[in-house]
Amino acid sequence: MESNFINQLSAQEKAFASLYRTLSKRFGLSECGMWVCYFLLVNSGDITQQDLVEHLMFPKQTIHSSVKKLLADQYVEVTALPGSRKSKKLLLTERGKHHTQLTVA
Repeated sequence: MESNFINQLSAQEKAFASLYRTLSKRFGLSECGMWVCYFLLVNSGDITQQDLVEHLMFPKQTIHSSVKKLLADQYVEVTALPGSRKSKKLLLTERGKHHTQLTVA
């Protein structure tokens, strides 16, 4: 019985992952980029790349690559985090907010 439940759960998880990949491509984003934009839209405060790594469960390099692409596309901006020389906070730009609200949200 447990094995059947785990198999069903795994199949549903794969179906959702496929749906997210399809949607993100339709939105012109990577899957990770889509989740970064969504996370930044629905969360307030000082969000760093490390916060994204901890909450989104993507590898650090994947988060870094996604943020770099979002910066190049002018969907996010990076600003200094008060009190820290190394950490920087991420914010959606107006363009990023608009695109995220029309697509991801």
